[in-house]
Order: sequence, then structure tokens, then C-alpha cells
Amino acid sequence: MLTEIKVKSTKEPNYKMYYQIEEHCIYYNVDIIKNSASDFNLDFEDYFKIIFCHELGHALDKNLQKNHQLVNGLLQRIKENPISRLNKQYLNDIKNINIKNEQKAWENASGLIDASLKSSFDKVKEDSLSRVKEIAKLEMENMRLKILNAIQGN
Repeated sequence: MLTEIKVKSTKEPNYKMYYQIEEHCIYYNVDIIKNSASDFNLDFEDYFKIIFCHELGHALDKNLQKNHQLVNGLLQRIKENPISRLNKQYLNDIKNINIKNEQKAWENASGLIDASLKSSFDKVKEDSLSRVKEIAKLEMENMRLKILNAIQGN
């Protein structure tokens, strides 16, 4: 499975690195990685290894495809009926699925990382998970506001 993963450089401005499930590809942005590495006082190569292992962790997640389909299904339900009373629960479910996906990727990555990078790995992991939780909350609030605007006809 891992031998089939493609790895490509990108100029995508919003992500330092991400796993694209449909393409089975890990994309990375060198410029963002360089900046992020310096935030952790790590050299580029070590930081790259840490976040690359995290993305491999997504690829190894046996539930990722199912979770991806579940999130897409919930988003479709919201789109089809923006005034449903269930949308708040759907949004919360999406947030929790996304957080669990990230936690699982870090869990999988911990078995891939070199022992010499364990301390740095733990720092990056904790920072990432705290950011993921905050970003998930913000994304869900943004989606909730879009739903309200759709209901009000704005």
C-alpha cells in the first residue's frame, strides 16, 4: 500500500503537506515547510520527516476512506436541507471525525518515526493536535454561518 503512494511538490498556499486520498498522493510545499521548521527550531530535513510520517499515517489509516465518505455524506445532507434541526449534530459529527482522523494519523506516524526524532515528533504532534481542534471548531462555525445565510436567503 505505501509503495503506491505518490509524492509531489505543490505551491498550495494553505498547507505545508497533505495526503490526498483520491489520488493516493502526498503533496508538500517546501516554502511553508521551511517556515514551519524554524518555528520548532528544527532543520528542514527533520521537520519534513516528522510531517511526512504524519501524512503516511493518514495513508495507513484503514478507516480514512470510510470516514471521508461519511463526512461527504453529512455535508450532502446539510446541503440538501440547510434548515434541518439535525445540521448542528452533523457539523459536530464532522468535527469529531476530522479530529479522530488527525489523532489516528499521529498514532500511526509514531511507529514510523526514527527514535532520534521522538522528542521533536512529540512537540510537533501536540502543537498540531491543539491547532486541529481549534481549526475544526472555526470551520464548523463558518459552515454554521453559511447555513444560516442560506436559510435567510443571503
